[in-house]
This record gives sequence, C-alpha cells and structure tokens, in this order.
Amino acid sequence: GLFRVVLIHHPPIGERHSHRDLRDAAAFRAVISEAGAELVLHGHDHRASLGSIPYGTGQVPVVGVPSASAGPEDSRGAGRYNLYRISGSPGAWECHMESRGYEAGDDTVRQRELHRLV
Repeated sequence: GLFRVVLIHHPPIGERHSHRDLRDAAAFRAVISEAGAELVLHGHDHRASLGSIPYGTGQVPVVGVPSASAGPEDSRGAGRYNLYRISGSPGAWECHMESRGYEAGDDTVRQRELHRLV
C-alpha cells in the first residue's frame, strides 16, 4: 500500500457555520473513517490547525495549512509552511511535520514547530 494523502480546500472538521464551508463534511469524514488515509491536508482558513478523523483503531491526522505569504504581524497568524517527512512501510508509516515561518515580533523564517503525525 501507499501513504495516502488527501488534499481538500475546506476544513473537514471543527464547528462551521458559514454557507461557504464544506457542505458535506460529515460525508467526507465518513469516507475517511471507512476507507482510511494516512494524512488529510486542508487550507481555506489560512490558519494552522491539527485535528483527526477516527479510522479503525487509530486516527487520521487532519492538518490545516496556514498562509505562506502573511507577514509576522498578520492578524490571522504569521506566515508559515510545512515540510512533511514520510518514512516506513504499510502498517508502520511515520510522518513528521516541520512548521517553518515567521512568528509575531520575529521576521526570520525558521523552524517553529515539530510534530509526529503518524
């Protein structure tokens, strides 16, 4: 098997109330819960977030990707981007996410967070 990454624009998890949001978020989560994936990436909010969708005995990580072009003092959060390092094999995957970018008061792009997702 392959390391399956699902890319979607709107966030599939979290409380949403706008008509501009993902209308079939529950159906999307049901598909992921049934068919699985190793990672779900989304944008739309331009904010970093980390959540999950249940799958089998584990969880599929859901990562919200922040804006890469925002400055360090942007009201929605400083600009960042993520690097994903994937290794292993089916049933024993590992995925580490390094978040790099600005931080309020610091206009130097550098590592800001490190997470083991899988």
